[in-house]
Amino acid sequence: MAELARKVGAKEVAPSGGVAVGSTLRPTVDELVPSTRPVGSDEKDSLNWWLREVSGPLCDRYPSMRRLRERLLTHGGRDVIYHPCHLLDAGRLLKRGRFIEAPKLTLKGMPRLCHYQAVGLYALGALERVCTGFALCPDTNLWLQHSFGMSRQGEIVETCEPQAAYFAATLTGQEIRQLQYMVLFGPVAGILL
Repeated sequence: MAELARKVGAKEVAPSGGVAVGSTLRPTVDELVPSTRPVGSDEKDSLNWWLREVSGPLCDRYPSMRRLRERLLTHGGRDVIYHPCHLLDAGRLLKRGRFIEAPKLTLKGMPRLCHYQAVGLYALGALERVCTGFALCPDTNLWLQHSFGMSRQGEIVETCEPQAAYFAATLTGQEIRQLQYMVLFGPVAGILL
């Protein structure tokens, strides 16, 4: 984590590996481990079930989710995996979301912990911005909810596997705090802020 913090422009890295932001030393998060894996048939079955039973009905019921799906699919992909909590994000993404094309700095972290890793690096002072939206997964050809960072040099800081495409909104300070609470305490805590 200390090496990544140096690459993305944290002010200083302490000898212990912690990142000094201003005059405060903050500890690094646990060491991130690589994850490269093929998509198994059980996962494909689960994703197909989710598309049929959750994502499809949400798009049928909520026009904002249907419009967002249409916008994402203009840049490729087979479909979009929605969760009911995405209804809260659909409006923000339709208003402020954009397709982001930039050089990538990849640190393969823990799978499915992109939100946690993005806000963790931001808290360490290693990211300029946090972006949340969707990424097109090259393994499944599906758009999945995803968070990532942007470095001071304008690079996408990817903490999971590299993605084929990115569509996201840059979060405000209040939205970053909400995401931090959500990843630490669950979705309900973020909504209450």
